[in-house]
Amino acid sequence: MNMPDKKFPLFWTAYLIAVVGGFAVLEGLALALNDTTLSRYTWEVNQAWPLFIPLGCMVFGVVICHFLWHWSPPGSKDDGG
Repeated sequence: MNMPDKKFPLFWTAYLIAVVGGFAVLEGLALALNDTTLSRYTWEVNQAWPLFIPLGCMVFGVVICHFLWHWSPPGSKDDGG
């Protein structure tokens, strides 16, 4: 895709807003219909497979380290060299 770099963050922002909005809609529907919410689903999956939460936390930790670990963009004081 040949898109300008300065507009691409807008797509990420729109995507994250859509994810949050989608969660709000699904959670609202579940509450209105007295159906399974995300927290209930997580609890039920953890009851069936106790490693679900620890492994999920490990995956989340890896993603956080990936995003927030020391990043040296080109042109910075430490440019990765």
